[in-house]
Amino acid sequence: MLQKLGGFTTTSEDFTLVNVPHNTNLVKLLQRVRDESHRFAVTYHSVLKVKQQTASVLDDIPSVGPATRKKLIRTFGSLRAVQAASLAEIEAVVARRRLRRSSVH
Repeated sequence: MLQKLGGFTTTSEDFTLVNVPHNTNLVKLLQRVRDESHRFAVTYHSVLKVKQQTASVLDDIPSVGPATRKKLIRTFGSLRAVQAASLAEIEAVVARRRLRRSSVH
């Protein structure tokens, strides 16, 4: 079949090289598979990059979810300000029961 397409093969100990003309449907199919896998990989890495850029130390604290994190950042202005805040200041923003639960873990 390969000769029918106008191609040829070269075999060595390690691999077999398959050479087919660029205008065949087989080559077009392989190019589409390559392009789709590349698109998928680029999209996946873009998602990872966005997640990494929006990650916060607050995400690692048990019982502090997205809403609590936003509330702390909105109140104090930055992560650095949250870290510098006293326990009393944080308690004024976050329910005391959440603080107890996260300090036990």
